[in-house]
Amino acid sequence: MGRDLVFTSLVGSHNYNLDDEYSDKDYKVFVLPTFGDLYERNEYKHAYQQNGCDYDVHDVRKLVSLLWKANVNFIEGLFSSEIRLPSNQDHYQLIQRDVEALLAMREEIASMNVSYLYRASVGMFFTKMKQFERDIQKEKETNEDELERDIRKHALVAYRILDFLERYEQRGFSDFAGAMRYNERERSEMLRIKHEPYHYQELTSMLTDKKKRVDQYEDIYLRQKPNEKTKKKVEETIYAIVYAYIKGQLTSK
Repeated sequence: MGRDLVFTSLVGSHNYNLDDEYSDKDYKVFVLPTFGDLYERNEYKHAYQQNGCDYDVHDVRKLVSLLWKANVNFIEGLFSSEIRLPSNQDHYQLIQRDVEALLAMREEIASMNVSYLYRASVGMFFTKMKQFERDIQKEKETNEDELERDIRKHALVAYRILDFLERYEQRGFSDFAGAMRYNERERSEMLRIKHEPYHYQELTSMLTDKKKRVDQYEDIYLRQKPNEKTKKKVEETIYAIVYAYIKGQLTSK
């Protein structure tokens, strides 16, 4: 990879407490740019698998736009149940204060653009619904048994996205982790979508009913004004992280 780490976060089903024996571990990895990246205006991006885990690597500068656009898959990384900091690496002392400051303001960040969060999450729901319906049709045409697991996974993901929106609004757009993560009782209920032998029509009905319930929150979400002040703090903190790192790299040579 050739780039120093800022932090690594566990995301996905293992982070929500909705994993099962078929769930891979997914990580978001944020790295520091090299001087060459800055000079060439390059934002590093890479994906790879290692030891049964999937890693999605991004230049830390990209976080500003990802968080402002309220991409829930990246916001959740700030609330991960497993955040790895490179505390044993020399470069981390240069950026530690600002990385800790970024993580400390995660609740502000999560709620800084909730109208966009709603739109982005509903868009993710419709994407999963298309995949759900596509694979149902594919299974009818091919009779491939392995599609069954994918279909039920799509249904669970689609339902969870809507459930998050409902739970987050009920918490007054605070406690992002509480809205995202399930306790053991809630986990059992949610995983029934994936494990119980529901007919596909039943799953479709469950998803349709859930969407109708969440629709009532649309106006509440969309009335929330974006917080430009928090966005500015994020920009300044990411800038400070990169500045401190590059300055340290240049002065040490």
